[in-house]
Amino acid sequence: MEELADMTDNFNEKNLIGETLFSKLYRGTIRHCWLPFEDWVVTVKIWDYTRRTSCYLNANESTNEEVMFLTQPSAKQHPNVVNLLGYSNRGFLEAVVYDLNPLDTVHNLATTGSLTWLQRIKVALGFAHALEFLHDPKKPYLDCNPKIFDFSTMSGGILGKLTRLKEQLLTVGYDDPEDYPLGGPEEGGFEVTYHDVFSYGVVLLGLITKRIVDKEDSLKTLVYRWAWKHYRPNRYLVHESLVEDPGFYASDGIMITEIAMRCIQIELDKRPSMNDVVKRLEGLQAVQLYGNVVGM
Repeated sequence: MEELADMTDNFNEKNLIGETLFSKLYRGTIRHCWLPFEDWVVTVKIWDYTRRTSCYLNANESTNEEVMFLTQPSAKQHPNVVNLLGYSNRGFLEAVVYDLNPLDTVHNLATTGSLTWLQRIKVALGFAHALEFLHDPKKPYLDCNPKIFDFSTMSGGILGKLTRLKEQLLTVGYDDPEDYPLGGPEEGGFEVTYHDVFSYGVVLLGLITKRIVDKEDSLKTLVYRWAWKHYRPNRYLVHESLVEDPGFYASDGIMITEIAMRCIQIELDKRPSMNDVVKRLEGLQAVQLYGNVVGM
């Protein structure tokens, strides 16, 4: 506890990066007292269930599940999955420490002018490759920069199955609007990768439209409902400021919009697999011409 407090300046709000469904993320520093070593910037994730007291999830179990996953050789080698430095699962504080010095979260960056069109394509590709890997651990590794650091409600492939309890507690604004029957055996959870595909579609929409859900007024700011209302075939939903960026092509705007809209389809059988998403993203003209810029 003392070490984590020291890393984050006693969990100072200025070091708060963002919040996930069940946790808070802080920027931390591991300080070296001797030369020539420099201070080491890390990310500290603290499990925080105070906002979801009705779920009764076990923080210790969540920590152990994440540590078990992140210490697998395949996860440790993947460029889009965070590296685990340490963890705490004793006492009242459950936490993990990542070797990660992030610019910010995609949720925070999506609405700003900080990311160019090509950078947004790079982020979209990086997350698509990461989800493709998590759904199919046999997929070869690809070098992209975005990192996945929260696995609370993801499932399939290397991550295993999603319990019914977690299936009911998906993140507001990024989860399926309908409660689908999971089917399958009654015990041990279920692999429901379609949840991940839907959530990816919402993230992709945020990247191209500069729209995100406002957690304080989520019902009025649901990005997928906005997209359902405004989408027209052979038209793109790309924010006008990004249309002027170098590397933007109208055909890419249409294709990436269609990818996002397929991901958020109500009908499960119409949603693509992450492998399909990756193939279509790799076919974008910007990726073909600026592969080195977007991480290919």
